[in-house]
Amino acid sequence: MLINLINNVAFLIALVAAGQIVIARLYQKPLNCRVMLGVLFGSVALLDMANAVIFSPGVFFDGRSIVLTVAGVVGGGVTAAIAAGMTALYRYQLGGNGATVGIVTALLSALLGVLARHWWQRRTHPPWLIDYLALGVVVQLTQLAAFTQLPNRVGYAFVEQAGWVLLLLYPLATMILCLIFQGYEQQLIDQAVLKSARDKVEAEMRASMERFHAYFDHSFVGLAITSPEHGWIEVNDSLCATLGYSRDELIRMTWAELTHPDDLAPDLAQFNRMLAGEIDGYALDKRFIHKDGHLIYARLLISSVRKPDGSVNYVFAMVDDITERKRAVEDLKRRNDELTRFNQAAAGRELRMIELKQTINELSRRLGEAPPYELAFLPQEDSEQLSLSTDSLPANNREEK
Repeated sequence: MLINLINNVAFLIALVAAGQIVIARLYQKPLNCRVMLGVLFGSVALLDMANAVIFSPGVFFDGRSIVLTVAGVVGGGVTAAIAAGMTALYRYQLGGNGATVGIVTALLSALLGVLARHWWQRRTHPPWLIDYLALGVVVQLTQLAAFTQLPNRVGYAFVEQAGWVLLLLYPLATMILCLIFQGYEQQLIDQAVLKSARDKVEAEMRASMERFHAYFDHSFVGLAITSPEHGWIEVNDSLCATLGYSRDELIRMTWAELTHPDDLAPDLAQFNRMLAGEIDGYALDKRFIHKDGHLIYARLLISSVRKPDGSVNYVFAMVDDITERKRAVEDLKRRNDELTRFNQAAAGRELRMIELKQTINELSRRLGEAPPYELAFLPQEDSEQLSLSTDSLPANNREEK
């Protein structure tokens, strides 16, 4: 009897190990998983019956009620039906006085497990330890009641001798097996939820990176990610075109190497302030040296991305090529200066002409002749103002007078 009990315990342990493998492998295929569990539970029940404790000819008991109850709880109707069907068919083939009772016991054990599963699923919380223990007690009471139906009151003697084993040990075994399977299934659920959340986060990160690279790679403005050591980490095509270098060439250089020497110190001063945590970013105009040697005027916008400890992780730089704008401004200033000089020279000549006409008119009056030029349109105060304006002309214009 002791050997038989030890074998039954070994079968239950094997059931747990094999059941977890089946659940893990077929968790994403519920129907296949339930069918395989039904075959597994049914096979273990048959092994239990093959190592049963014989009480009298045709009457024996084993751990099939435990196995079938757990089958109903773990796998539901499909698993319980397969396992109970295999068990009932084998018990029918064994025959004997207890065949009918054995078949009924197998079917009731599986049915009670299924009913308990459906009842617990309708609750808002998972089954408690006492729920599994109570289920085991109910199953064994049902089995003891069935044994009383054996002919010639054989079942009563069995209840008196082995009833305590069924009521004490079998509910505990049922509870332990259910807890093991519930814990493992909950672990798989938690892993699935965690994986789903992780996949969602990764998908969002991929989408975010795709949006960033779409902006970064196709921007008309030069963009770069640089290190705190002044190195280029990543650059876009616009920046490569602005500076005349390929990506591989820029990655092997630092931005300090490409900065005009006169503009390097102000840039480094701001950059070091940012590294020290005094500022998070800055903007300035500076000159880069193109690969072919000519100067590139750029508007630089810098922002830092920091680590949790506050240190700079990497730097994001926007380099806007303003060379054409700078040249246009300088050209506009030059032309304005030329226009100013031209206007001043024209004004000087006009004032000289007016003064000559005034002089001729004055001389004509002294000679008693009529003034040849009509200057009545020029008021006296305007004449004085023009005279004063002549004094403000450049030296070369005054010499023309």
